[in-house]
Amino acid sequence: PNYTGPTTGCPREPWHDLHSRIEGPAAYDVLTNFEERWLKASKRHGLQKMKASQDDALLQLDRIPDILKIADVPCLGEDDADTWHVQIFRSIDSNSVKGFPKDPKEATNKNLVCGKNVLIDMSIHTAYVKAIRAAQHFIYIENQYFLGSSYNWNNYQDLGANNLIPMEIALKIANKIRANERFSVYIIVPMWPEGVPTSTA
Repeated sequence: PNYTGPTTGCPREPWHDLHSRIEGPAAYDVLTNFEERWLKASKRHGLQKMKASQDDALLQLDRIPDILKIADVPCLGEDDADTWHVQIFRSIDSNSVKGFPKDPKEATNKNLVCGKNVLIDMSIHTAYVKAIRAAQHFIYIENQYFLGSSYNWNNYQDLGANNLIPMEIALKIANKIRANERFSVYIIVPMWPEGVPTSTA
């Protein structure tokens, strides 16, 4: 349904923000991501590094023993209705973070992909592809943007949107048709991914 926004007749955007609290080892991944991005951004903006005893902006993890001793024990019981298993994925390269390993072998062990003078963490892409390939009955995707597989377009093949996701979905559908198996794909995107074109926001 369309809901009137601040401007009469303007449809309400079909996205919504979600918030959650993460506990346990996955929270450490969130902390690591923040730390790597903070260190890169602070260097880019010329922030001077203070002495460890004075630096309250970004605490050294080795100064917080409780964080380093995080056990793989669930914070909630497995039977608790509020218990969810989570994985942290991201799409980022070494131009945006500080702390990626310089040794190629160590980078490979961390599932980083080597590009042109850059290391890339494309775990979101990898997770999408794995989930699409494993899908048996349907695929449901909500995303603000849905663009990819430009290497197979008739025009603009060098656009750079080379992720495999649209092609993987097309191949999955084709395989299900050949197998004469029922299969559905639902892809939900906003009417205007960048916001209402006439909006100043």
